[in-house]
Amino acid sequence: MKATIIGAGNTGFACAANLARHHITTTVYSRDPAKAAKLTENPFAITGRFTTTQPLNVSSDLAASIQSADVIIVATWANVHTTVIDALRPLIHRGQAIIFLNGNWGLLQAVAAFKPAWLAEKRGSILETSGMPYVAQWQDHSLHISEIKAKVTVSTYGAKEASIKGIN
Repeated sequence: MKATIIGAGNTGFACAANLARHHITTTVYSRDPAKAAKLTENPFAITGRFTTTQPLNVSSDLAASIQSADVIIVATWANVHTTVIDALRPLIHRGQAIIFLNGNWGLLQAVAAFKPAWLAEKRGSILETSGMPYVAQWQDHSLHISEIKAKVTVSTYGAKEASIKGIN
């Protein structure tokens, strides 16, 4: 499985590091090319619930970032969900799932923007969590993950496809 995380902040990198330690190929998308280059050239440490210095793939090219992703995880502030949805719409491939971490209406906004018929054609799934699964904070040149929730409630649209992928 391959995942792309949209959002190069605390939650995005906590999610990416957690997926990578479970051997899921992961790319983090940052809209800031300078930030993407800096994070790629200067790997940082993950501390806390687990420790790693494994470098993470960071890109500022959205199309390339999601091209081969099975799952697209949106880890941005809720006030930019519609901007992310608009950017994703022309790039989504058949069968991709989108997960909004701490959804705050991200699922409903995406269904409204993509339209049910379009989603059915793409066989896509949209999911959102009711809460943030990670508690993480940057400290110097490391990301400290102080907590990973064991259970988070997930709402789904297109649940059959999500079940096939083992997402929900």
